[in-house]
Amino acid sequence: MNDTKMFQQLQGRNFKRTGQREVIYSIFSNAEMPLTIAQIIEQLKKTQASVHRSTVYRTIKFMVEHEVVRELSLNKRVKSYELNNKPHHHYYVCEKCSQTIDIKPAEIEKAISHFESGFTKRNGHQIVRHSLKFFGTCRSCQA
Repeated sequence: MNDTKMFQQLQGRNFKRTGQREVIYSIFSNAEMPLTIAQIIEQLKKTQASVHRSTVYRTIKFMVEHEVVRELSLNKRVKSYELNNKPHHHYYVCEKCSQTIDIKPAEIEKAISHFESGFTKRNGHQIVRHSLKFFGTCRSCQA
């Protein structure tokens, strides 16, 4: 979803289009990996955008509530966020340094799909989405 389309969809939901919100959305659009609020604030400093910390928190909360971004629990200490329109994928997270790697193995999706259909048949529950994360220690932290 491009910036204009996103803002058009949110118009009328008590969401005013401001320069600060546009910059935050742009940061998400350019991110290759999920971002923490601290990383978003760091990016804002690099762009010279003047956005107060509380505005960042309120904007992220609004974007989560309106499904523009999704909240991820990739490490025990802090939440991460990414645009909700990113293709489905999974992550590997280093438990020591929080390095995150995006993984998209087709074999895992095939196995998960098989599990989901069997689960639905056995239990009558419909699975609408899933999330899979691998945790370990990266090469740098093993040394």
